[in-house]
Amino acid sequence: MDAALITARHLEIFQTLMTSAGLKEAAEKLNCSIPAVSKAIGVLERHAQAPLFVRVGGRLRATDEALAFMPSAQAALNAMEVARRDLFQLATEKPPRLRVGVGGGALPHLVPEAIRRCQAALPGLEVEMLTHPTQTLLHQLANHQIDVAVATPPPHYTDVNLLSLCAITPIHEAPLVAVVPSSHPLARHRVLRPQDVRGMPLITLYDKSATVALLSAAFKESGEKLEIAVQVSNSISACYLASSGAGVGLIHPEALAGGAFSNLVKIDFLPRVSMTTFLYLPKAPINAVVSERFVQTLRAVCGRPQTSKV
Repeated sequence: MDAALITARHLEIFQTLMTSAGLKEAAEKLNCSIPAVSKAIGVLERHAQAPLFVRVGGRLRATDEALAFMPSAQAALNAMEVARRDLFQLATEKPPRLRVGVGGGALPHLVPEAIRRCQAALPGLEVEMLTHPTQTLLHQLANHQIDVAVATPPPHYTDVNLLSLCAITPIHEAPLVAVVPSSHPLARHRVLRPQDVRGMPLITLYDKSATVALLSAAFKESGEKLEIAVQVSNSISACYLASSGAGVGLIHPEALAGGAFSNLVKIDFLPRVSMTTFLYLPKAPINAVVSERFVQTLRAVCGRPQTSKV
């Protein structure tokens, strides 16, 4: 078989299917038909002389052969993207650009401060900052819709194929804290424990998050049951609700950085629940120079050495 018949479109379809729930989702992302996706994958499988996807329990799963091929396919698409970009820049010199995905405790202070410092060091830097759940950011990163993501731990149900396309590193850790308005009966406490908030409405992250799993274990350790009154997608939303008197917020302390929510009192919470922020990078970055500068700057903001390379 003639390998020259393999085109960038075949690789694009393969990569998109690797980060999609199935043929239908991949076809929608690619704006083509399901048979067109199947046909392209069939061409690749005939050349590989092995199946790249199989159905397991009604779901499409990548085979070991697909996982082995993915880095090469991604590298080829990255090279094509770089070539396109360089071609366009022959006509006009474009300013440096960075696309950052952010979620969780990195949103209020860590990422904004890193962006501010990068803009000071790189005049003309254009930044696009997108806020989404970690699962969405992983999909965007794998498909090179963003250059870097800074967010919460990946949910336990995240597809291993998706995780294999990203380099994942913990970059910041802080203990969960409780917040209440200054007029709240608990506001004078220096430390709160699960038994102290028994019967009170609690506001924290959605129940499938890694943080809530740790929080639930902390309550169980204290002989209490975690009962969440309001679930939110991030700690900033929890702060708004706590400010209004809707309940006790159990949040990432970075949500209060920079003096935000001055009417809230921050109280240490025990047993200690660690809230870890992760840095997510594509295995084969496209915008490597600017991404590396951002990562080094972010590490400095987080108080970590600037030794990592993208």
